[in-house]
Amino acid sequence: MDRAGREEQVDGHQPIPFPCSPHNTAFLSEAVDAFCKTFTDVVATDLGYDLLVTNYSRRAGMVGARFVDAVFGIARQGDPDSLLAAIPKMRSYYRELKIGPLLSPLAYRELQAGLVSDDLGGRTFDIGAGDNSFGQYLLRTYPRVTSVIGTDVQVDHACVTERRLDFRLQPRPDSLPRDLGIADTILMKHSLHHMLGQVQDSLINTCLDHLSDSGRLIIFEDTYSLDSKPLIDQDGFHSRLQGLGGAARIRDFLTSMDAWPIFTRDKQMSFPGTYRDTRAWKDLLMAKGCVVKSIFYGIPAEGYGAAPLGVYIARPVR
Repeated sequence: MDRAGREEQVDGHQPIPFPCSPHNTAFLSEAVDAFCKTFTDVVATDLGYDLLVTNYSRRAGMVGARFVDAVFGIARQGDPDSLLAAIPKMRSYYRELKIGPLLSPLAYRELQAGLVSDDLGGRTFDIGAGDNSFGQYLLRTYPRVTSVIGTDVQVDHACVTERRLDFRLQPRPDSLPRDLGIADTILMKHSLHHMLGQVQDSLINTCLDHLSDSGRLIIFEDTYSLDSKPLIDQDGFHSRLQGLGGAARIRDFLTSMDAWPIFTRDKQMSFPGTYRDTRAWKDLLMAKGCVVKSIFYGIPAEGYGAAPLGVYIARPVR
C-alpha cells in the first residue's frame, strides 16, 4: 500500500502546546498547566467536577467526593504553582483514603472485550499493553484468541504467565519490535491520544503492515462528537461535553481530565494530547484502505472513566 505523501489532519486543530517530556518534574508542570488552563472556565470546571465526583463517589462514597472537592478547590484558583505545590499532600491524602483506582480494571476489560468479542481471535498483538494484563484476560476468557504478544515503549512490570503470552519492548512509539510476524488481531487501547498526529499515523501504518489479509485492527480511544449521539449518555454528561463550545475546547478538556492521575499517583504520560472526533478516526482508517465499523459508546457508567469511549474496528481491503 502506497502511503507516501499523505498529510495528517486532526480536525484543523493543534493540541494544547505543551512539550512532550520524559522527566516527571517537567511532566507535572505541564499537566498542572493543562488542568488549570481548562478549569478557569466555569462550565468546564462544573462538568469535570461532576464527572469525577460521580465516579469517585461510586468507588469510595463521600471520602472520594471529598478528595475531588479538595483538588478542585485549589484548581479553581487558577494558580498552577499552588496546585503543583499541593500534589505531594494530595497523593498522601489519596493513599490514606485507600480509594483505589478510578477505573475498575476487570470491569473495564470486560466492557472493552465485550464490545468487540465477535472480532477477537487468532494470533493477537496488544500495542501499548502496559502490564500485559489485558492479554492475560483475553487468553483466559476468549478461546478463539490463540496467543497474545503485548508491546509497549516501557516495561511496566509486564506479566508473562503462560507460554501463549509474551511481551516485547517497542524501540520507538511509532514502530513495533522486529520479528513480530503477522497477527490476526491487533489491539490499540487508549494509547494513540498520547502521541502527536504524525506518530499516530506512522504506528497505524506499521500495524496494518503486520495484519493478515483477513485480520482486524481494533482501536479503543478517548474521543468525542459534536453531532453523533452515543450509546449511553450517563446523567447527560456527553450532552454537557458537547456544550463546552466547540471541538478545540472539548479536546483541551479531555487533555486536562487525562492529567487527573497526577493527583493520585506518580504517573507519567506524554503531552500534548492528540484527540480526534469519531468521524476523523473513521476517515483516517478508510483513507488507509480499510473497511471500518465504529461504536460510539459514550462516557462509561459505573466509574469506568471520564472521557467518551470510541471503538474502531478496521479491516484492510487488499
